[in-house]
Amino acid sequence: MYRHFEHKEEVFFALIARYLPTFLHVFEMHLPGTAHIEDNLMAIALAGMEYFGEPILMSASFLADTELLAQYRQKMNKVTSEKHSGGPQHIENLLATYLEEERQLGRLQSPTASRTLALLLLGACFQNTYLSQLMGTPPAGKERELVRGTLGGSQPS
Repeated sequence: MYRHFEHKEEVFFALIARYLPTFLHVFEMHLPGTAHIEDNLMAIALAGMEYFGEPILMSASFLADTELLAQYRQKMNKVTSEKHSGGPQHIENLLATYLEEERQLGRLQSPTASRTLALLLLGACFQNTYLSQLMGTPPAGKERELVRGTLGGSQPS
């Protein structure tokens, strides 16, 4: 596989480039003020778990190899400084923006900051996916539980 790429981190970038657009498309399909907020967030959570499932194993190898991790960070710093919206934090920003817009529409009642809610939901999705990969069980099917746990039952019915 590495003969097709000049550097190992390029394999990881190719994997992200292949699966990230599908995840980002969910944000285009589930806009603030449309459908029920819980349904929108469940779709986002499910897409997140599907996305995280792809690069999760390779990212573990990046963390284990300090030289490879340094090369990855250097390239990611270049990507984020050039485009101002690239990199892994882009998903966090999209979700935080979505939640803030729902709050402004009066559809999100949680006293917790939108960015914190985004981190809580994405973190729960990542953890669920990681454990599913580790244990060999399917990650899907928990999106409602993760969304409701993140929102804390503070949404209007």
